[in-house]
Amino acid sequence: MKPLFNVRCLLALTILLAAGAASAQSAGSITFGTSPPATSIPTLSEWGLLVLAGVVGLVAARSLRRGGAGRVASALLLPVAALALVAGGLGVARHAYGSVGVDASDLTVGQAYDLPANVDVPVANTGGQDLYIVAIQAQSGYVVGPPFASPQCQLGMRIPANTGFSPPACYVRFCSTGGCPS
Repeated sequence: MKPLFNVRCLLALTILLAAGAASAQSAGSITFGTSPPATSIPTLSEWGLLVLAGVVGLVAARSLRRGGAGRVASALLLPVAALALVAGGLGVARHAYGSVGVDASDLTVGQAYDLPANVDVPVANTGGQDLYIVAIQAQSGYVVGPPFASPQCQLGMRIPANTGFSPPACYVRFCSTGGCPS
């Protein structure tokens, strides 16, 4: 009996999506909350989801090689691994290549939104509830730099409800540690 899924195809898909996700790395992130900064609850990030997909895929491939009842388990595990892999890769790419401009009301409270480097990113809130910036964090190799537009987003800053992008509540910019280009 032939395997239900080619292990080489799964490995190639894993490498392809992981490479695409790695190239979609952000320079930093901004996180919103309903009150000034508080403790966050740890969750599984897109990178964690990619690692989990790889582990599930390896377990499924091992089950396929053993044969017998393991083939049934593999038939169930491989679609789960593929789905988790695609979801993780798409999540990383969505954050890194999303439109430049953050509407705080579109995000889950406590979710970090990844931002690109060397771009003034406007922050607005079109929702019906005031939100606060609870974290602004630069990735390794980047710093939070001064945006060309003002005001600059600050930790604890209130983003009033029903404010659109004209004008936005504030701007955030991430630059390489060598400095911001002018």
